[in-house]
Amino acid sequence: ITMTMTATSNHIFVSLVVLIVALLASQFFFRLNKTTHEWHEGPKWQRFLSIYDDRILQEYPDCDSRLLPTRFGSTQVHACGDSTKPAVLMLHGAGSNSLIYGDWLIPTIRLTHYAVAVDFICDAGRSVPKEKNVSNCPQSQQELADWISDVVSGLKILSNKVSIIGYSYGSFIAACTAMYKPNLVNKAVFIAPAAVFAPIQVSWIFRAVVYAMFPSYLYNWFFKYMSADPDFEYSKMSPRHQDLTSAIREVAETTLAVNAESFSDEKLLAMTSNTKTMLIIGELETVVNSTVAVDTARRVGVSKVELYPKAGHLLLMEYPREPIKSLIASFLESSENSS
Repeated sequence: ITMTMTATSNHIFVSLVVLIVALLASQFFFRLNKTTHEWHEGPKWQRFLSIYDDRILQEYPDCDSRLLPTRFGSTQVHACGDSTKPAVLMLHGAGSNSLIYGDWLIPTIRLTHYAVAVDFICDAGRSVPKEKNVSNCPQSQQELADWISDVVSGLKILSNKVSIIGYSYGSFIAACTAMYKPNLVNKAVFIAPAAVFAPIQVSWIFRAVVYAMFPSYLYNWFFKYMSADPDFEYSKMSPRHQDLTSAIREVAETTLAVNAESFSDEKLLAMTSNTKTMLIIGELETVVNSTVAVDTARRVGVSKVELYPKAGHLLLMEYPREPIKSLIASFLESSENSS
């Protein structure tokens, strides 16, 4: 009896710790405690937008960059290529924007598709939440899917159907869209997904909370943890990348009202039965357990699973982009499932 009571007490203690950490993460890392922001106002935003706009001119020079109205606010898109070709939306991760795709994936995908990079409605980009109030950001998985649906409508895509590429939190949005709007999504590519196939690891949440309290001082520490490279150093990154990331940290306006979560096999099976899917993940992923994610993906019928050795959550920086780019392009162009 004593052993049973001790085990129960330990379980309750662990559960309380996880709950507290989750609440702290919500307050600090995703900044859910704020309801109003001076969105795109003030010197910090001006610095960020100046850097962002310069990069857009370099990386999306001949694309149609515009704001699309949605029920949640104005969404910035960079639409590249022939709009009559099959459309592909590209969604970035938290604390980022559409620039992550501009210098490598967009040039390839636009050759065969209408490639559209999207700034999340409530993150450091050109998108603006309704009334500049983050309480108008999507508040549920259904609303994340509704937001994507509004973007597709705004693009006036003839088939009203798209494929979606998502990195990290963008993968979670892609999964929500495929589940709640199954007739909208043709194919989905999940790159280093936040949750979806496996829960967020508590070890990552702890580090995220600490990092969020002192982001300027702990950037290298936190991202070295997410990297598979033991020699990762922020100071070794290109000056233009350092300028962009420091500007994003300064505005600190990432607002994710919907926590990323892993889905049940039942929901995932329903998704894969309607949507052709691919998982790309690093063997040394730290946000989720890559073994659990891969096992789940294969169990629920994900069309293609690629596990990259010696790669972590920063997969797109750690692994040569050429094979990943070719893999995604081939998957999008394929007409039948492969395993």
